[in-house]
Amino acid sequence: MKRLAAALAAALALASEGRASPERPAAPEISLPDTDGKTVTLAEYRGRVVLLAFTRGAWCSACLEQLLQLERLKSGALRSVEVLVVAPDPPEDSRALVETVEKQRRIRLTHRFLSAPRGRTLGRPAGEGTAPRLPPSLVLVDPDGREAWRFVEREHHVRPSDRELARAVSAARALPAP
Repeated sequence: MKRLAAALAAALALASEGRASPERPAAPEISLPDTDGKTVTLAEYRGRVVLLAFTRGAWCSACLEQLLQLERLKSGALRSVEVLVVAPDPPEDSRALVETVEKQRRIRLTHRFLSAPRGRTLGRPAGEGTAPRLPPSLVLVDPDGREAWRFVEREHHVRPSDRELARAVSAARALPAP
């Protein structure tokens, strides 16, 4: 039992440090509305590499910097990777964020924003009251719908480097089917 607990702890530590999960679990089930009100499921993206970017919301400056980094990488390392931003904000707040960034920074965020009100992310509904404050996270999903890589922010403003993201995407594209 102690070995199992130690192995589980090691696997979680590896996953939270941005390394590939050794068992490649199925990606989280996603069925959320986008900014146009259309329900989006992760299953729609089967056959493509998808990066799920879980944010704290439009108010989070560290999350915005992460989104800007991902937008910048779309011309290189993230070319042909679908980026889905999962935020606890209502769709109108996500639309306002995109408009503000375009106006103030002259950068168009082309990610698809999904609304997960009250923390309804990773298939776990939040309890009554306010949404849980989840740390910003990135989950890379391979073409077979399996989790290929994960990064969970441990410290405020700590994000994976461009190089780390590029390596993770390359690995996700090369992973054999389970």
